[in-house]
Amino acid sequence: MQSAALALAGFARPLRGTSIGLVAALLLAGCVHSGTPGGSCCDGAERYPGWMIDVYEPVAPVLGDAFGRVVMRRGLLAERSDALHHITQRLRPLDILVVSSKGRLTGNLIPGLFSHTVVYVGSESQLRALGVWNDPAVRPHQEAIRAGKVMIEADHRGVHLTTAATALDTDRVAILRPRVGDRRRTAALLISHVGTPYDFVFDNNDTGELYCAELIDHAMPEIRLPSRELYGRRMFLPDDAIAAGTGGRMRATPVLYVRATDSGWEDAGPAELKPDLAAAWRR
Repeated sequence: MQSAALALAGFARPLRGTSIGLVAALLLAGCVHSGTPGGSCCDGAERYPGWMIDVYEPVAPVLGDAFGRVVMRRGLLAERSDALHHITQRLRPLDILVVSSKGRLTGNLIPGLFSHTVVYVGSESQLRALGVWNDPAVRPHQEAIRAGKVMIEADHRGVHLTTAATALDTDRVAILRPRVGDRRRTAALLISHVGTPYDFVFDNNDTGELYCAELIDHAMPEIRLPSRELYGRRMFLPDDAIAAGTGGRMRATPVLYVRATDSGWEDAGPAELKPDLAAAWRR
């Protein structure tokens, strides 16, 4: 997920957006206050002055696209084939991947630990088993899915399918397994949104444009993804989803938590999500 922080920007033109956006982000980092000591997730999430959001929000699409392209380093899980295998072998269709990517500019602008959500739609065989492979919403994307694009996400490029390797080019990932009734309908609805524009203003009331967690809420409303009021609108934070999942307040259960460092990776287990989340909000 990109956050409302992506509305914070200079008057960047498309050709200069990345460099100016990076400078703006570094300057704005000095304005960000730390989390409340001992506070819960996600107290103090409004880390930018409201006037700044109001002034720069009109250029959010330009800066959102520019910020989304800024990568300082690869994810710590990238190119670790054993970790990729460990994660993908445990995925089931509709599993929600909540990722933390501190090597990306957007991953540092968003308060807290996790910054983006992706959904595993499934392989051809899994979608056939669901009875959705020949659904009209899926048929146009069969070749892409066969080619390995088994994940769906909404980012600055809009809603699109992507590969597991791309989705897991990140530092850590938590997998939430949703409890939904009509899995066939949910899978078809998710895939039907491929091509939907990105919601750069993070307005939960406008489903004509979708950001990452908004896509999940639209397709799986029964899981009760938690939202909060930020900058005068309802929006979703990935850390809220983790907190609700680990606290039993959402119809989605944490089933895997993998984190990496420069020297390696580990399956830390869902129990480690709570302390890691708490530590991120004490900083």
